[in-house]
Amino acid sequence: MTDDDLDAFRAAWVSLPSGQTGLRYIEALVADGALDEALIVCAEVWALGYPIGLTEAAWVHSELGDMRSAIASMTAAIDVLDGDERLAAVGTVGCWRWQHFAEVEAESQLREGMYHYGSAWADLGNLLRVTGRVDEGTRVLREGAEAEELMCMLPYANILSRCGDLAGAELVYRRAYELGDAHAAWNLSLDLLAEGRDDEASEWRWKAAAGGDEVAIASLADAEPRLPD
Repeated sequence: MTDDDLDAFRAAWVSLPSGQTGLRYIEALVADGALDEALIVCAEVWALGYPIGLTEAAWVHSELGDMRSAIASMTAAIDVLDGDERLAAVGTVGCWRWQHFAEVEAESQLREGMYHYGSAWADLGNLLRVTGRVDEGTRVLREGAEAEELMCMLPYANILSRCGDLAGAELVYRRAYELGDAHAAWNLSLDLLAEGRDDEASEWRWKAAAGGDEVAIASLADAEPRLPD
């Protein structure tokens, strides 16, 4: 983000304040690291009646690590949104409550928003499993994986792997990798190594590292003296 780009977004917002120009300016400020200023613009956008001011403020607060404020802002947005946007906001609040504060009461929000926010689907499965409803939680993750909800695929494949169904886990890991999850490549490499498929395991470690998996990168730095043929 150059200064000229930021100035252009600011000028568009000042000359024609709207949800669209406000959103673009907020995104530019966030990209520039000006989070406090972004929050000011969020408040101005909301003052004009655009709910995007509340939702964007929630994400900015989350970037700042102020999750209580993030939850409060997204919760306020739920009251003025409708349709899919509202359900996505509900799922987001549920995820934040569960991920950051382990609030089991977030279950109802996760259930309501799970089909509109993928992390909510996965978090619901995990919440159910850790609160003693293992079968239901596994079923939720399986259904998410079968629907190719990426956030559900890795945890479900991990469950299959731990239960000894390495063939089933491999299928899910491979598909998750195809959909963009480099962590799945690393986990698959571990299962392949356990099965004695060393060459394939090495190949998948490289795929994981190329996708940005930090554990895979560290593993290769320690164990691989050269690039593969």
